[in-house]
Amino acid sequence: MNLAAFRKRHPERQVAAGRMKWGVVEVAGKRGQPTLVLVPGTLGVADIFWNQIVALKGKARIIALTVPPALDILKLADSLKALFDKLKIEKAHLLGSSLGGFLIQHFAARYPERIEKLYVANTLLDPKSKDLRIRLPADASKMSAKEHLEKAYSNIAGMPAPDAGFKLLKKVLKDNADRLGGKWLKSRVLVVREGPAVPKLKLPPSKIMVLDCADDPVVARPVLDAVRKRYPKSEVFHLKTGGHFPYVTRPDAYVKLFKKTLSARKPG
Repeated sequence: MNLAAFRKRHPERQVAAGRMKWGVVEVAGKRGQPTLVLVPGTLGVADIFWNQIVALKGKARIIALTVPPALDILKLADSLKALFDKLKIEKAHLLGSSLGGFLIQHFAARYPERIEKLYVANTLLDPKSKDLRIRLPADASKMSAKEHLEKAYSNIAGMPAPDAGFKLLKKVLKDNADRLGGKWLKSRVLVVREGPAVPKLKLPPSKIMVLDCADDPVVARPVLDAVRKRYPKSEVFHLKTGGHFPYVTRPDAYVKLFKKTLSARKPG
């Protein structure tokens, strides 16, 4: 199913929780099936996970999110907990990529009991890392919303497109930037940049998986390696190619991973 057809069949709805409004695309599961929650990054909206939702339908309750505008990552994490409550999610397999990965780690630090398994993808631990700062504009807070949008367009245009998956990705991201607008994009940059470092998580290694790509053009390798070092005994899902958005460029790899983990017996 292409993205346009998916959007018609699964329109995003707005759900208020914790004084914020989340965009939600949901596919119901059967009684007893696990819940999978998907949180994208700065240029993502809920339906960027359309390939995974279509392929995994019937195997889990699947909820993909559009992160609301916010300037405090901890308040955003608390709002996500309120959203879990409102949607009656007791525990979930929770994947976050980039901004989403930073957010879900803070969520897991505050609410570890809500985690069935945490998938930390193409992301960071500390926004103040010298290795990361070169990837974010030093004057991001002073840039106007229009400048943020123009920078997003420039970054998308400059992304390499070695195959059809990457070419599709560029179209999807351009469309997402149009939908979000500069003000929303600016808030997403700043909520990461101004956030505190991720604290140690009170989760066993079996409940954490680290996902990254060798050719990620957005997050520097030392930053990705720091995430691996934080969770040394956790499983690593690594792709040689996939860039910063492997769920779009290499969707089958993500589908295969979730089919395996969602059907696995719970530890203990």
